[in-house]
Amino acid sequence: MYSLLSSSFLHQLSGPSASALPQQHTSLGVKITNPAGGQQVAIGKNLTLSGTSSYNATSNCGVFVIVDGVRPYQKTTPIGQTGRNDYSKWKYAFTPAYAGYY
Repeated sequence: MYSLLSSSFLHQLSGPSASALPQQHTSLGVKITNPAGGQQVAIGKNLTLSGTSSYNATSNCGVFVIVDGVRPYQKTTPIGQTGRNDYSKWKYAFTPAYAGYY
């Protein structure tokens, strides 16, 4: 067993339309809800990370995860109630091969 320590960040997409908008400074709110902090998980088993963020389908954002510094960052799957771009809830299916845990 090992403790899973993971960091995540919210990546705001950019493009021509984004540069024309006024810049707004807001805090980026992303939280991992599963597994719970300090929860033990089995080595060599698949694990679904899940969480919440303060962004929804109209935010033009995504949530990415990285485990133990293994790049590239991995895009999560949005599972919020309003559709395919709603990252208010998200998940990521972590496999042992991603970070070399066998």
